[in-house]
Amino acid sequence: MASLYAENARLYPEAEPLVEGRDAIRAKYAEWFGMGTAEFQHRRLGLTVDGPLAIERVAWSMKITGEPGGPPMEPMEGTGKSVIVWRKVGDTWLIEDDIGNMDHPLAPPGGGS
Repeated sequence: MASLYAENARLYPEAEPLVEGRDAIRAKYAEWFGMGTAEFQHRRLGLTVDGPLAIERVAWSMKITGEPGGPPMEPMEGTGKSVIVWRKVGDTWLIEDDIGNMDHPLAPPGGGS
């Protein structure tokens, strides 16, 4: 995931401090993915491109389940939306800014807590 981000990219996680730089973003994703197995789907809502700059708007859903043999964990599901700013560097599009938020707090299926 981190290879999609520019070296000086910024990730704006919900209810957490700003994460700056590809290495810090790599560490943040490792932390998130360490929670369990994630299934993630996204749907593009719009894309605006102007020269080397693009703004993508997406809606997404995810489900996180515990690892087999790991500590017990109720599956958690959530939906949300994001705005992602891409910049073309040479022939490669890289994420410069990534901000999103959930429609509702991540919760076990059925809305329990």
